[in-house]
Amino acid sequence: MIPPRHWVLHLGQEKTGSTALQQQLVACRDALLATGVLLPRSLGRANQRKLPFLALREECRETRVMACLYPELAAQASLAEAQRVCEQVVAAELAADQQSQAVLVSSEHLSSRLVDRAAVARLAAVLQRLGARSVQLVIYLREQIGLALARHSMEVLSGRTEAFSPAPTPELDARRLLAPWEAVFGSGALRVRTYGAGHLIDGDVIADFASTAGFPVLATAATPVPARVNRSLDADGLALVRLINTAMPLFVNGGVNATRQQAIALIGQRFCDGPPLRPPPGMASAFLEAYQESNAWVDRHHGTHLVEALAAAAQRGSSH
Repeated sequence: MIPPRHWVLHLGQEKTGSTALQQQLVACRDALLATGVLLPRSLGRANQRKLPFLALREECRETRVMACLYPELAAQASLAEAQRVCEQVVAAELAADQQSQAVLVSSEHLSSRLVDRAAVARLAAVLQRLGARSVQLVIYLREQIGLALARHSMEVLSGRTEAFSPAPTPELDARRLLAPWEAVFGSGALRVRTYGAGHLIDGDVIADFASTAGFPVLATAATPVPARVNRSLDADGLALVRLINTAMPLFVNGGVNATRQQAIALIGQRFCDGPPLRPPPGMASAFLEAYQESNAWVDRHHGTHLVEALAAAAQRGSSH
């Protein structure tokens, strides 16, 4: 039987320090457990993307990627069966630990894959079946110019061939992103933070999360300082990957294209230190106009600094 527990979910947007935080969580797994906090192994080693997978409704690119990453999921006849098997394994791990009082999960895919109220409601149902008696959500928001550039970078790495589009889109709207989570879990469950050195405790996402989520051991545990991880490609690197995407598909014979992966890994070693992709002329003013109202709303209701952060990003962009 799974004991009822408090769950803390870390929802990261693109390039908000999620990889570094997840490395620290893994390094502190035993220290967390000693304080009564379980970091489930069955949901994934670092990015615990199996949790959002459990809330997907239909086959999509994410389900194909998950099947490539986890053979036990690929072996199932349907998405529903793969989810059932996955949930059984998670439930077994949770039931085997009768001592921990809290469960901690980190995945940027929670915010990028579960984007409407129905998907978040399915997640809430999964959490209830897994013994969640209460849920706290910690989400780091980026100002929209930086987020658009980061999202383009991630899409290129996932196969995009089109050039960067500087147009505002609803997907970048912070209030829109938060809405389904507030509707399902309540605004009181959200701890919303502004990503950026000037807005994080000690200028560091690990220290900030440790304080915000209430896990001080993350900031005090003696763990090695990780090397820079998940570095962004510079503008030339992104251009090269886009060219590769035109010739090498993401999937081959039902699996991830290993040749493409190797090529991108080589580019990642050589093209991270050059000039980054810059916002084109006109983007700053368009984004300021598009997101001013919603950013101000999020700032008022969640104590964030998105208006300030977007204005600063616009100023930086116009100076280049």
